[in-house]
Amino acid sequence: MQQLEREWVTMRECCAYVRRSRWSIHRYIRRGVLRASQIVPGGHVLINRRSIEDMLNRRINRPVSR
Repeated sequence: MQQLEREWVTMRECCAYVRRSRWSIHRYIRRGVLRASQIVPGGHVLINRRSIEDMLNRRINRPVSR
């Protein structure tokens, strides 16, 4: 898996890194799971790298419910 080096990444980079669709990433942003910024209204969405790593760590460390 590739490493994310910048503090903010594009939607495409985020999708590739977490292996989820664009719609899933938008859903995570709406739910507050991922922190995102859109500098220009209607422009590109940038996602905070730390929030991506935190999301992945929470998912990996979550106990399996049976």
